[in-house]
Amino acid sequence: MAYTGKNVLIIGGTHGIGLATAQLLIQDSATVILTGRTTTTAQELLGTSAHTLQLDLQTLSEITSLSSKIYSHLGSPDAKIDLLFFNAGYATLEPLATVTEASFDRTFSTNVKGTFFAAQRSEEHTSELQSPPLS
Repeated sequence: MAYTGKNVLIIGGTHGIGLATAQLLIQDSATVILTGRTTTTAQELLGTSAHTLQLDLQTLSEITSLSSKIYSHLGSPDAKIDLLFFNAGYATLEPLATVTEASFDRTFSTNVKGTFFAAQRSEEHTSELQSPPLS
């Protein structure tokens, strides 16, 4: 089992591709922490086999608190993340002519700014990875 004993953090893992990835990694004996704006569905599906954390990538204060949440779920400040999967994303499909500054800001805040700062806050928890983090 390739992921036995490995710690995995999935940013944007509470539904869709992120949740399916979490399920596969759990089957392969990884310890999985996943985040999302809403966590109810993931908690119902995964139960205690994964740690789910509410995280809105548009909110810098939530991203800043990510480090302490990771520590508490891994049980030790020395524990490291072996695999990072940045899967979060947001899109409102609208005609170019109707895009507003607010809808543009929400998309950019989640997909670029939030992901960047989540990577920055997660970096202190990563082990020496042999390849770049997945995105």
